[in-house]
Order: sequence, then structure tokens, then C-alpha cells
Amino acid sequence: MPGTAVIAGFGPGFCEELAWTLAEEGHPVGLIARSQEYSEDVADRLREAGHEAIAIPADLTDPDRVEACFDRLRDAFGPIEVLAHTASTVTSGSDVELDPDRLERLWRLYAYAGLCCFREALADLRGTGGTALFFGAAPEAGDFAFKSGKGATRGLARSLADEYHSEGIHVAHVVIDGMLLNPDVYEGPGEVDEDDYIDPAAAARSCYQLIDQPDRARTFEIDLHARDPTTGR
Repeated sequence: MPGTAVIAGFGPGFCEELAWTLAEEGHPVGLIARSQEYSEDVADRLREAGHEAIAIPADLTDPDRVEACFDRLRDAFGPIEVLAHTASTVTSGSDVELDPDRLERLWRLYAYAGLCCFREALADLRGTGGTALFFGAAPEAGDFAFKSGKGATRGLARSLADEYHSEGIHVAHVVIDGMLLNPDVYEGPGEVDEDDYIDPAAAARSCYQLIDQPDRARTFEIDLHARDPTTGR
């Protein structure tokens, strides 16, 4: 039976599609988010569909809280086999030029919180030969703090992959090179050309292909695009 899958930093759109994909592949799913109302609603719908799911509110930059979340999920469903650190925030968000507080917040959300989650899953990933997914963005996306945070995430993922591949743990980095067609896209002004956006359901399937890769043919990094970057189609 597939092991427990944790989506840390759960939110609408892509994360929900990933939760359904994992659940439909047989994984019990843990949804960790700052906001419990939305994640609990998704967990309720997953359970109504016959899947195992728990939603837990947490600040992923609090190591003690992260530990408690993973302990609860492990007690409920068994060892962690999949970790997806999907925490995200706005790509630009300060009126202060080169705001050091924003840089620290994004570094903590992306790299520090990612390490906290990986550390709590590590013993289980060793036993299950599991997969940890980290998420990046196109190099030109966002302000200096967003770029720095995402760069730190990739560096963390690369170092963890190098450190633990010999123990059978698969660490992968997914570059979201474009905008996901998440619900908030429709809240903006003007018409939405869906062809310009990455399909969240398709992105979730691409991520699951990383999780389901053979042990001796694993990928570190993939780029997801809405269109062919060489032709624009």
C-alpha cells in the first residue's frame, strides 16, 4: 500500500489537484496549511470520496509545530513516503526597496521551512525510499526577495539530493515556469486566456510521474510550461 503523502503549504488550485492525484493513487494525504478552513474542506471532500485525509493548521517556520504535524500524520496513517513542500506567497510585496525583512520572511518560508519539513520526514523517507518535492519558479519571476528565496529552495533541494540519494531517497525540484491557472487568476481584471497558464491538474500529474519513477532512473529537476518556450505555442 502506498505510504503517507504530505503537502506542506497547502492552498487552492495546484495543491488541491496534487492532493486528489495522490489520494487516487492510494496515498493517505496530510494537508498542512496556515488556514484550516479551506484545507479542512478539501480533506472532508477527500474522505467523502473514500480517501484518507487529514488537514492540520501550522506555521511551517515553527520547527516544533512541524514536528507535531508529522507525528500526528505518522500516527494516523503510517510512515511518510511523499513530501511536497508547496508553501508560497506573493511574488512581490514590499514598498521598501531591498527590504531585508521580506528577504528573511521568504527565505524562512521557502528554504528554512522546507528543511524543517524534510528533517521530520527523513527517517520515514529512508525506510520507504520515498520522494521529496520542492518547487521553484522561472528566474525572471518576482522581486529580489522572491528570487532569492526560490534560489535558496533549489540550492537546498540540490544539496539534499546529493546528501541522501545513496540512501534511496529521491529529492526533486520542480520549476513552475509560468503562472498556474489557480482560482485567484479569475479574480483579476480582464479576460483570462487559459492557454497562457499552466494547467494545475496536468502539473499534478507531471509531479506524480516524479514520485512514481523507477529507483534507478530518477530525475532531479523538471520545468513546467504552459507553452513551448522555444515556439510560444
